[in-house]
Amino acid sequence: MTWPELKSTIACVGSEKMFQLVLQEKFSKPLKAVGLVVDLLELEKTQIIPNDGFLYGPSWINIFLNEEFIRDKFQAENSLFIELTSSLGDIFDMIGREQSNVETETIRSATYSFFYKQNDGKILLFQLHNNESGVLKSRAQKIFSFIYDLVKGNTDIKLAIEKSYSFNDKNYYVGYQNEAWKIVDPLLNVAETINSEYKKHADLRVHKPDVILQEDNLNKRYTFGKNWILEFDGLTTLLDRPNDVGLYSSICQKNLVAAKKFYDETILIRHKYYMGNFPIAEQQVEYFDYFELITTALIFSFSSIEAFVNSFIPDDYSFTRPGGTAVMDKSKIERTLPLTYKLKNILTDIYQTTNPETEDWWQDLAELQELRDQTIHTKQHFSQQRYSRLLSNDIFKIIGVYEVIINYYGEYIKLYDRHLINDFPYNFGFDQIYPSLMSERTFKDIYNDLHNPSNPL
Repeated sequence: MTWPELKSTIACVGSEKMFQLVLQEKFSKPLKAVGLVVDLLELEKTQIIPNDGFLYGPSWINIFLNEEFIRDKFQAENSLFIELTSSLGDIFDMIGREQSNVETETIRSATYSFFYKQNDGKILLFQLHNNESGVLKSRAQKIFSFIYDLVKGNTDIKLAIEKSYSFNDKNYYVGYQNEAWKIVDPLLNVAETINSEYKKHADLRVHKPDVILQEDNLNKRYTFGKNWILEFDGLTTLLDRPNDVGLYSSICQKNLVAAKKFYDETILIRHKYYMGNFPIAEQQVEYFDYFELITTALIFSFSSIEAFVNSFIPDDYSFTRPGGTAVMDKSKIERTLPLTYKLKNILTDIYQTTNPETEDWWQDLAELQELRDQTIHTKQHFSQQRYSRLLSNDIFKIIGVYEVIINYYGEYIKLYDRHLINDFPYNFGFDQIYPSLMSERTFKDIYNDLHNPSNPL
C-alpha cells in the first residue's frame, strides 16, 4: 500500500463501482457542497490495503484521514465535522444491516476501513464490521475520538503501537474489542488463529507448536510440533513432546475432581447424619479409594509446581548464595535447592517478582510441601496425623494451590520475555503463542527442503 496523494485532508474510495458511486453521491458531493473537499480516489484493489498479507481484501468503503484533519476539523461543534458524521451516517443507513446479529468477526476483513496517517508516517487502519446503523455511527465516532487522543499524546495508545509488530514500521491495525478500539498485533492475531485450530485436535498435555511467519507476508508460515523419538524395548516411537507441567497438573486435576466428588457425596453426607464415626468395612473401602485419589493429586500438585519452576530457569542462568563463593548453574540449582528457596530467591531474581512469602498462597504451598514430604518420606509417627489432614475440608484448596502459583508467575514471565509464553502449559490462562519471524529467503529454503528439492521456488 502506498498512501495516496491527497488534495485535501480527507479522501475515500470504494472497492467496487457500486460503492464508489455510493461514496460519490452520499459522501463526496454533499460534503463538497458545504465546503469540505473530499478526494474521491481511483485505486486498484491491491493499492487500497497494505501488502503484508494480513488483510484478506479491501473493505467496501475506505476513508483516508491525515493528522491535519483531526487537528483542524475534529471538534464536536465544528459544522464541517458535523456534516462529515452526518454523511457517514447516510452511508451506514444505506449499507448497514437492519438489525444486529452475532457473527464471527475477524480484523483481517471488514466492511468499512478508516485509514489515518500521522505526520511521522505511521498509518493506523481501523477495521469496522457491518452492523446496524446506530452501532456503526457510535463506533465511527469512537474512531475519531481514538485518533484525537493519540494526537493529544495518549501514552497508552503510543505504547501499544510501539509494542505491536509492523513490517517496515509503517502500518498498524486497530480493532473494536470490548466496547473500545484497541491496537491489534497482527503477529498475535495470526498466531492465535493457528493456535486455536491446533488446540481443536491436539492433546493439551503437549508442548505448544512453533509458529514461524514470513516477516513481509503473514499469510506464509510454517507450524511445527515439537517431536520426540522415544526408543524402548527395540521399538522407536515418534510422539509430540509432552509438557511436564501440563501432564502433571492433568493427573492432579483428574484425581482431585474424583476425590472431591467422593468427599461431597460420601464423607459430608455421613457426618451430616452423624454416621461418620464408625464406618463399616464396605465404607472403609471407599475411604481407602479416596486416600489413593487425594494422595495422587497431592504428589502431582507439588510435582507440577516444581516442574514449572525448573522449566523457567534460563539455561544460561547462574546463582551464588549470599555470602557464598560457589557459582551454581541451572543443573545444580534444579538438583540441590528446595522449591521454596527457588521461588523466594531464583525466580524473584530472574523475573523481578514481589516477595512470594507475602502472597496469600504461600501458606497453602507450605502445607502442601509438608504433606508431600510426609508422604514421599513416610514416617510412621506422622501417618495418623497425615491421613486425618487428608480428610479435612481445606485439603482441596491446599492441593489446588498449584494453579494459583502458575497463574501468578505467568504475568511476570510474559512481561520478562513474551516468547517464553510458548513454553507455558495450556489451560492456565496463557494459552496464546508468540510466533517467530523469517525472511522470504528462509521461507523458500524451508519449502524447498520439505516439499520441492528437485524444483525449487
